[in-house]
Amino acid sequence: MRHYQNIFGNYFLGRSSLDGGEFVSKLLGKEEVETTSETTSGNNKSTTTHKRDKVLMKPQEVMALKEGEFVGKVVHSSGGFFRMKMHTVRNYDYNLDYTTFSDLPIVQREIDVEGNFNRIKKDVEKMIK
Repeated sequence: MRHYQNIFGNYFLGRSSLDGGEFVSKLLGKEEVETTSETTSGNNKSTTTHKRDKVLMKPQEVMALKEGEFVGKVVHSSGGFFRMKMHTVRNYDYNLDYTTFSDLPIVQREIDVEGNFNRIKKDVEKMIK
């Protein structure tokens, strides 16, 4: 089950060491980049298209994130890669605690985790066949 949790997990990561930067770089992955070049020789014209993988974020870029900057990947059909910066809350009420808030409404009382996992597993198996 852990394998499927990792596949469908969301990640939110900040500045890191080299090992962490390499992990984040691999996690975010690559994108395919296409370049086209034209060559002309006399009356002959040639067009060449090259495709290559480009790393979305190098480990050094992860290591160089500024204070408050984060990158992440969320489970989403479009890939879900993001980079953002958080700002300090200047007027934070330090007396604020959990008793100030009301309980969230219960939307679904019971979740069949095992049944849901089995449905996802079947869907994944269909996709890879």
